[in-house]
Amino acid sequence: MTALLVAHLKVKSLDWVEEYSANVGPIAHRHGGHFLGVSDSPPNGIELVEGETLPVPDAMVVVSFPTREALDSFMADPEYAPHRKARVEGTDSNLWAFENNDDAPHFIGQ
Repeated sequence: MTALLVAHLKVKSLDWVEEYSANVGPIAHRHGGHFLGVSDSPPNGIELVEGETLPVPDAMVVVSFPTREALDSFMADPEYAPHRKARVEGTDSNLWAFENNDDAPHFIGQ
């Protein structure tokens, strides 16, 4: 079952972004990761279109993985660890992971 990783970032520093961007894509791809959406650098045009929730993030990323195990393997990859540490230090990050509901035919496969 496909798994999705959704990241919301409030940026404190951009010092980490260049190295992170250059290195993390290939690491994610080795785990079957496919970037579905990556917002532009701040200011990025992200806006809340419904509801009242946390402050609008500075950046958002959505990555799909073939399984939850692949997603977890990416997050635990030792090669990703220094880049993850840099992102955590340079942002206030909230990351969510969930398995896609392949049995939701009224939404999926339209």
